Amino acid sequence: MSDEIATKDQKVVFAISHEGTGDGIPLVLLGVPRAAWVYMRDGKTHTFDLTKAGLPIKIMMFGGNDQGEIKRLLAGPLERGQGRDLTDAVDFKIDDPESDDGKKH
Repeated sequence: MSDEIATKDQKVVFAISHEGTGDGIPLVLLGVPRAAWVYMRDGKTHTFDLTKAGLPIKIMMFGGNDQGEIKRLLAGPLERGQGRDLTDAVDFKIDDPESDDGKKH
């Protein structure tokens, strides 16, 4: 990995809604510009420390060619009990407020 720092255009944009969708559960929104995906593809990461916003969670994003590659990269930490793979367990989607079709995107 490189020590290169991402430019503004290569950074993920995020926001936190402490009230979520009205249910009181905080919602974290991540917007990933194309340049951020390109930045991550060779092992660079984007990290978010949400503890500063009052949420007890930290997020690290990284890229790969496909889900298989990503799962191989995560296999070591998962085998050591440092988390669990939820890829197939939950489908995280949000409604697009600009969409007229009412579908989730």
